[in-house]
Amino acid sequence: MILSICIPSYNRLEHLHNCLNSILIAKNNAPKFNFEVCVSDNNSEQDVTKIINKYSEKFRIKFNKNEKNLGFANNAIKSVSMAEGEYSWIIGNDDLVTPDSFVFLQSILTTNLDKDYFYINSYYMNSKFLEKFPKPFDTQNIDFNNLTSISKVKKDKSVNFWDIIDKDVSWDFLIGIFVSIFKTKNWLQQVGKLDKKKIDDTGVWSTFENTCLNPILIAESCKNSKAYICSKPLSINLIGEREW
Repeated sequence: MILSICIPSYNRLEHLHNCLNSILIAKNNAPKFNFEVCVSDNNSEQDVTKIINKYSEKFRIKFNKNEKNLGFANNAIKSVSMAEGEYSWIIGNDDLVTPDSFVFLQSILTTNLDKDYFYINSYYMNSKFLEKFPKPFDTQNIDFNNLTSISKVKKDKSVNFWDIIDKDVSWDFLIGIFVSIFKTKNWLQQVGKLDKKKIDDTGVWSTFENTCLNPILIAESCKNSKAYICSKPLSINLIGEREW
């Protein structure tokens, strides 16, 4: 399997529904793309199982529900630990993938197996835009010409990993979880090096480690690696949504 889409989820059931629906639309446009979805629920107050069951009939989806809220960092680690894909892509349950995302990922990932890291451009979109449409939201209703992308890079290119850390690539660098696809095994091998006390802190932005878990692990696992910049936005980051 080439890709695991890992979703550390908590409440926001409506957005998770939209997220999974966007994945289904992308799958229908690239039926041969070999992927799975790993959802780890952080003990939501809402019942997630009905939505999970609906989409498990459409594509491969794994589901875990934590017995208590573990905080963002540990839930993100749990979602990736479920992954069987060569690569993993962590996205929020309020993020969307574009209708043609799997078409491009199929080509990019399978022809760049020497790369440990892929920077994936993303669009911004105000979450209030979704309120105009029936639910779950259909990403084919979007006029992408009216959206702004995070990165202004115009061409795909192979680079060394540290070349990603460049304001001309993106001001966001690695902090937005949705911009990074990485080798699953390498990322998980670095988890044991984290400060467990700081990772276990469930406060909001209370430690650097539980806020920036993903860039820490990516930097450690990919620092001597080849990387790839995908200039075409393949996801949509909603402005105005927070997990807490």
